[in-house]
This record gives sequence, C-alpha cells and structure tokens, in this order.
Amino acid sequence: SYIQLARNPLSAAVKLGMNAISLGDFQKKTKKLPYDRLFHLYMIIALKNNKQVLLEKNEVIQMKVGRGARQDAEVKLVNVNKKFTLHTLVNNTKKYMGSKFLPYSGVNNNCQDFLMAVMKANNLGDESHIKFIKQNTTSIFKNNHRI
Repeated sequence: SYIQLARNPLSAAVKLGMNAISLGDFQKKTKKLPYDRLFHLYMIIALKNNKQVLLEKNEVIQMKVGRGARQDAEVKLVNVNKKFTLHTLVNNTKKYMGSKFLPYSGVNNNCQDFLMAVMKANNLGDESHIKFIKQNTTSIFKNNHRI
C-alpha cells in the first residue's frame, strides 16, 4: 500500500468565486504572493485490495473509492512502512484535530490543514511532504472575513 499527496491548481471558477466573495480582495492579495498558483490538496490511499480512495476536505470531508489523482495533478509519493486501516487513519486524524476535524474554514481549517493533520496524526512523511502540502495563505485572508 502507498499514499500519494496530490495537488491541483485552483480552477478559474473557484478563483472567480473567491474574488466575488471578497469584493476583489482575493485577486489583489494573490498577486503579491511569492508563487504563482494556489492549490487544492488531497491524498490518494492505495489499499491492499488494489483499490484507491481519494480523501479530501472541502466544505466536508469526502472519501471516494476508485479515484486516482485528478488530471493535471502534481503528486508526491509517501512511503508507508507500517500497516494500518483506513478506519485507523481517519480515527487518528479525528483524535489529533479534535473539534477542528469537521468544520471547514478557508482561512485556517482547509484542505492543506486537513492533510497536515492526517500526516502528523499517523506519523507519515517527512519535511519534503510538509513543504509539498503547506502554502502560506495567511496574507490572502488577513483582514478579510468574507472568505
């Protein structure tokens, strides 16, 4: 079994929506960032029965069986050298996150925060995986509570 971290650039529709909600502030702030793209992050978990599960957090946590990485995704393999079940992975994450497990916030409880928690709660990956996941979005959301 293995895990792949995956990220896709935010779509034009999502960016347009964020910009509308923030009254134009989203676009202004993203132009000032030191990188040119923002990403939606998720993971693909390969099970021992050769099925794949896509795990992600949008407004809710979602699991989809039989889904690999989306088209145009950048992926990073996480070597898994221990046995655990999908149930254990999610339960460990739930314990680690506590009251932040279910709620969603684009500012401080989004897809990347969820993946960071999955990795830390289950002792997976290393610094290179953290760098792949973590984007500094604080400046985008600073002083804008509409997003």
